[in-house]
Amino acid sequence: MEALPLYRQVITRVLSNLAESSVRDHAETLPIFDTAHDHYLLLDSGWNGIERIHHIIAHLRIYNDKIWVEVDNTDQKIVQQLLNAGIAKESIVLAFYSPQKRPFTEFAVA
Repeated sequence: MEALPLYRQVITRVLSNLAESSVRDHAETLPIFDTAHDHYLLLDSGWNGIERIHHIIAHLRIYNDKIWVEVDNTDQKIVQQLLNAGIAKESIVLAFYSPQKRPFTEFAVA
């Protein structure tokens, strides 16, 4: 299977599963998939009394033939789920690390 369709399939499955398993009292967990621009988000949206809840839980994107993990505020370890789905470390960029720190990881630098 070509990489791009596989990446899209894996990312949407991982984020959809996280959204379905998420239980929040005052917020709805929303998976948002922009396949035209290859941005994939999971966010909490709602109200806790008069306090607005609007929080990015995860943001992944496909850029330069790699999966860029921009944000992972989960305890579900999205990167590990990508690896378990067969995505190679060389195809994953830990974008939440500065470019100077990325060479010290086992993953792609850019």
